Amino acid sequence: MDVQGLYEIYDFWHEPFWQTIWFKALMISAFTGLLFAILFFAWLLLRLRKKSKSLWEVALARVAVIRERDLDNPEVRRAVYVELTSLLKEYCVNRYGWQVGGLTDRECIIFLHDKHVDLRMQEAFERIACGGESIKFAHESVNRDRVLADCALCKDFFCATIPLEQR
Repeated sequence: MDVQGLYEIYDFWHEPFWQTIWFKALMISAFTGLLFAILFFAWLLLRLRKKSKSLWEVALARVAVIRERDLDNPEVRRAVYVELTSLLKEYCVNRYGWQVGGLTDRECIIFLHDKHVDLRMQEAFERIACGGESIKFAHESVNRDRVLADCALCKDFFCATIPLEQR
């Protein structure tokens, strides 16, 4: 027996691995990593579940924003026609993949006739584009009611493209 009152076999004391600082640090980091992974996948699932708006919903919302403008100002009314025709072209590019972004309004009308698209869509685009040409380029004045009517035509154009199962 030694001075402390222990037998000689106790000189070879060993600390178990689960009580070491390295093991504890490893477990804390593993649980933290697991917690972050669970939070990341939960965030990813929530993000995937969030319904993205369809193209026609976005376009209809933009038409609603255009209708809310101060249409008493003639400069605003001219800008509205520029926005309506660019919105129609952008919608055709995004929805159908037609490369009409660089075409003039007349070329777009011919393009739609050649594609044999729905007659309502052709007429709506043609009325907006033809009516907008004289307003945009010849600086003709237009009244507020006509702008609202053309916004309604633009809305009809977008509504005509909504698939039947989503109406």
